[in-house]
Amino acid sequence: MVRLSAIPPFLDIICRQHGLCGHTLEEIRSFNITECLAFPKQLTEEIFAGLEADPGPIAPLPGAVQVLTRLVQTGVQPAIVTARTESAPIARWLATNLPQSVGVDHFRIACCGDHDRKLKHLHDLGLTHFIDDRAETCEALAEAGITSIVFDRPWNRGQHQRPQVRNWREIAALTDWKGDQDEMPELQP
Repeated sequence: MVRLSAIPPFLDIICRQHGLCGHTLEEIRSFNITECLAFPKQLTEEIFAGLEADPGPIAPLPGAVQVLTRLVQTGVQPAIVTARTESAPIARWLATNLPQSVGVDHFRIACCGDHDRKLKHLHDLGLTHFIDDRAETCEALAEAGITSIVFDRPWNRGQHQRPQVRNWREIAALTDWKGDQDEMPELQP
């Protein structure tokens, strides 16, 4: 139910359009947002469905554009493996937020429709490492031999024993830049 970078626009929409204001990311202690905030389930699902169909309001997390751009520049074809069902909105988001030189065709997008189907797509893509904000996904992938790293968020704190990253700066630090680390732009935390 939680969409990592969709939370700020979700909270904005639910406040502006429905008067449910004053909530923060830190309050979201469960991957199912309706378990920790008193929002109607149907309304929550409708807002997230709208953000999935049109991710335009979802701003990139700090450093994401720089790291993704640099990965493509070093010849890496980043993979996005998601529980979403449609790849077109993700492709539109990439095209909108990344520099023109980093075309969508440089990315591999796999839509699983369910968190528990990510392993098959990771294997199909030949991936050995994966970062996710859902601790249960990372635990299951680790059991299947995928090096999984948890993207730290309030809803996964204290629920796993996996390595974790807190931001794109830490993701960049894990990356083999093929000797080009000096060319990586300075990232803000």
